[in-house]
Amino acid sequence: MVKANHITQPNAWHPATANPRFNQLWKRYKTLNAAINGALASSEVQTTFTTLGWDAKIASPQEFAGFLAAEVKKWPPLVKAAGLEPD
Repeated sequence: MVKANHITQPNAWHPATANPRFNQLWKRYKTLNAAINGALASSEVQTTFTTLGWDAKIASPQEFAGFLAAEVKKWPPLVKAAGLEPD
């Protein structure tokens, strides 16, 4: 479970969310998320993705934050175990 924070759930008590600029950016982020999800739901995009072997995941900002948090935890041990180093 993802903990609520200023990215996943903006709350008025958090200093960042008291900033009008943050609230404006959060609204834009939600608008962009809705537009992306709308495009991903279209039959044309679904057909193209299927042809390419891709899977579209429609998600809320909170679900995407949870996905990113899980990926950040998952990959470092795998990269280390494989002995990979950044260039």
